[in-house]
Amino acid sequence: MRTSRPTLRSLAAEAGVSAMAVSLALRNSPELAPRTRARLRKLARIRGYRPDPTIAKLMHHLRVAGPERSQANICGLKQTFAWPSTGEAAATVVGVGTVGQVRGTQAVPIAGLADVL
Repeated sequence: MRTSRPTLRSLAAEAGVSAMAVSLALRNSPELAPRTRARLRKLARIRGYRPDPTIAKLMHHLRVAGPERSQANICGLKQTFAWPSTGEAAATVVGVGTVGQVRGTQAVPIAGLADVL
């Protein structure tokens, strides 16, 4: 009688970790501690785990050509004191935009946000 082939989920359940942890270990990702990677790779080898080539190809494609990820930080500047009319507030907003450009992001000022805070 043939037993079912091991999956990421079955290995994860046996090891007491998530399927993502097993996936990271099998790809030798530095996101996992070296001892955890070694333990999960050894378990996969003992159980005879073999990745499904079709799924592996699909996942590789998704990782390499996946959708762009966005990151946003929302910052509100509440005027708690009278800023001089020298443009200190404008300089602060410009400074935030400059830091964003250096990091490859974009600052978008939101008018009236101070009224909400």
